Amino acid sequence: KVYIKKTVNEFIINYDLFNKSRLRILGEKISDIKEKICFIGVGSVNSYIIKQCLARNITEMTLVDDDKFKIDNAFRFAFPYKSKSKIDCVKEFVKILNKPVSIDGYSLKINAESSKKYLDGCKTVFISVDNLYSWLEVAIYLQKNADAETKIFFVGIDAFGGYGKFILSSVATIQEDMRSFLFYNDGSQRRMMLGNGCGKSLAVYDEEDLNKLANAVINYSGETRRVEKIEFKN
Repeated sequence: KVYIKKTVNEFIINYDLFNKSRLRILGEKISDIKEKICFIGVGSVNSYIIKQCLARNITEMTLVDDDKFKIDNAFRFAFPYKSKSKIDCVKEFVKILNKPVSIDGYSLKINAESSKKYLDGCKTVFISVDNLYSWLEVAIYLQKNADAETKIFFVGIDAFGGYGKFILSSVATIQEDMRSFLFYNDGSQRRMMLGNGCGKSLAVYDEEDLNKLANAVINYSGETRRVEKIEFKN
């Protein structure tokens, strides 16, 4: 249960297994999350972002997803607990951590008429859903219900798995930014490259790719309205 961490001038002996596990994911880039975050979609992409947030000691989150863990999720979902809802899978993982994390879970699909309560207290929202219709419904919902200062991240994977992508948006520009994100195709002649979450795409990717994308999103402090491309390994 002891591990040693080397810095420039010293070795640090640590007995905290939670810190050991999170250091392996985060390296030196550890900054605790002080705010409540909403995740719309708890599938492959957002599950790894959630794990990154847990490693950063997040204490409050809202999860919205009506799906269950299934066998085809086994190697692209961060919390594999068979036959449970994906929200319950996250809760099971939090129990193992033995950390005080408050989770508001809602087993449903967001649509344009959904209640504003799912955003209560959340100033950052991560969206990663499976199909074009869901993306459109979520964008309309946020445009109607999110506060003007809310940070909105659309996050997904190229339909063929070559790269991850995300965009930081706001309520004022959400429709235009969502289109930029969804149809970003990196110079391809294909007419449509949807940024899925990414269960209903043709994408092939692995855990290393998902962690790379999640890290990039969590650490992002760049421009709004610009699609960011995260190269995956060949």
